[in-house]
Amino acid sequence: MNKRFNFFRNILAATVFLLVSAVFAQAQATRTWVSGVGDDVNPCSRTAPCKTFAGAFSKTAVGGEIDALDEGGFGSLTITKSITIDGTSAMASVLASNTNGFTINAGANDVVTLRGLSINGAGTGLIGVNIISAKTVIIEDCAIFGFLSTSGIGNGHGIVDVRGTAGTNNLFVANTTIRDNLVSGIKINPATGATVNAALTNVRLETKGDGLQVFAGANILIRNSVISGNTGNGISAQEFNGQVEVNVENTVIQNNGMGINASTAFGGTPIVRISNVTVSGNSTGLTGAGIFSFGNNSISGNNAGNAIPAGGGQISQQ
Repeated sequence: MNKRFNFFRNILAATVFLLVSAVFAQAQATRTWVSGVGDDVNPCSRTAPCKTFAGAFSKTAVGGEIDALDEGGFGSLTITKSITIDGTSAMASVLASNTNGFTINAGANDVVTLRGLSINGAGTGLIGVNIISAKTVIIEDCAIFGFLSTSGIGNGHGIVDVRGTAGTNNLFVANTTIRDNLVSGIKINPATGATVNAALTNVRLETKGDGLQVFAGANILIRNSVISGNTGNGISAQEFNGQVEVNVENTVIQNNGMGINASTAFGGTPIVRISNVTVSGNSTGLTGAGIFSFGNNSISGNNAGNAIPAGGGQISQQ
């Protein structure tokens, strides 16, 4: 009797072990998949995909990747670890009505990549991508639009970066359109002691408020981009705490309320350097003592502000 009991007990233990191991293996998959016809009870494999990014996230290993298998709306997500979310093989969308599209609250050394996604606030969305914590955030080949919420202070932005981790943090945005948001396309305002190094390449900022807002502790490079149709500032650089430097190259800043505003209203002295930049058709082209030109720009056709402001000036070219 004891031998039979021990036999069945061992079989049961082995079965439980295999089941637990299978679940653990699913949770640690390096690559998972979502589909418009998937189900979150699935293991998120290619042949049995999940329905939402949230369902796949819990089954994807740190540093892994979630891919969209076909077209669909895959839901908003809070990201708490290094991961890549890639929708380039399909029309992968996030409908973020009354919420954020993505909230990134990962570890201080984590890397998060969002690629090939349509992030739609549907007119009531709060923030397209809200970056609270991560070492590096990469946003490529995305469209972020429709974040028009008037509910609460701090909403109505395409991308917000308010990281508080001391030291240098990175933001890379490439081949991305950010449009039709209430307050700004991109807002960068890290906490005291934190710095954001941001590179914006081939980015379109076309929104209802400011194209780019930079408030503190940031070094920004904008290249090969278009900043147009913003009812506020194309670029607004201000310093509450921490040095702000913005370098703009080969970019068109056109038909905004104000093209570039380097404001000293809050006591700091933000610096904006421009090279091969067109500033045209704005109510005011340039304003602020900290704007410096490399002498190869086209600044004309604005209602005012067609010259480098007093205190700024030409930068000698080698």
